[in-house]
Amino acid sequence: MLGDEKLRIQRYLIVAAALALGACASAEWHQENDACTAIYLREIPPDFHTRPVTRTRMVSVPTGGMNCRTTGSGNQTNTSCTPVTRMESVPYTEWVQEDLNRPQRQAAIDACRISACLNRFGNAECRPARSQAPAPAPIPQPARAPAEPS
Repeated sequence: MLGDEKLRIQRYLIVAAALALGACASAEWHQENDACTAIYLREIPPDFHTRPVTRTRMVSVPTGGMNCRTTGSGNQTNTSCTPVTRMESVPYTEWVQEDLNRPQRQAAIDACRISACLNRFGNAECRPARSQAPAPAPIPQPARAPAEPS
């Protein structure tokens, strides 16, 4: 079960990194990535397989104990009880569909995009070169009048 949790965390980190990278990527990066994705989806098509995965969920389980509270007013009392529970990890099986070709395809897409960006922009991130703007002219200072003798 520890392996499943590790795999789930790795998938989460990959998705988070992809989203973060995509959010910061330029329009040129997206253009090259989309072109490479189209090529490699044809060359390395998805190969979907369904397999069972054991997962766990937390369930509230009664311990057999009771928490009771008695309140009273005058000669009348009221007792209310609630069962004591604890959280327990319970395994279950879930069927997941996965693309066995995805890692190979993604590596090819990444290599294609990086190569295209290096050829077109001179860097792996597809950042267009910045044009060097001329430095701003200095602001002229008003001339000072000569100091008067005292």
